[in-house]
Parts: sequence; structure tokens; C-alpha cells
Amino acid sequence: MHTHSSFSADACDCLADMVWRAKRLGLRYYGTAEHFDCDYIPLGLTYEGGAPVYTDASGYFASARA
Repeated sequence: MHTHSSFSADACDCLADMVWRAKRLGLRYYGTAEHFDCDYIPLGLTYEGGAPVYTDASGYFASARA
């Protein structure tokens, strides 16, 4: 399974809600594959014309533990 949450620029679902749903479905393991594109700004790369927003790592892990 390959999922992204709103912590990635190409998704909009809340990570805490995704984890809650996985638990409700009885999944013992659930993973996400987020875009932590920390090299984009130094390399001048963009998402559809705009610079990416760096992921708030502490917010991400707090949501994952919800």
C-alpha cells in the first residue's frame, strides 16, 4: 500500500484520520510514504510553479501517534 496524507503536497487527507480508519478496520500495521522534499528549494525545484512547504516533522509524528 502506498498512501500520502496532507503532509505531502499531492494529497489532502488528514494523517490522524487515516490512522484512525486503519485501526478501525483492524489493521495491525499501516504505513505512509510522504514527500519530505527537503532538497527542492536548494535545487530550485517546484510543485506546479510553487516552492514546496517543508513538512512539520513534530506535527507529522504527533498525528501518526494519534
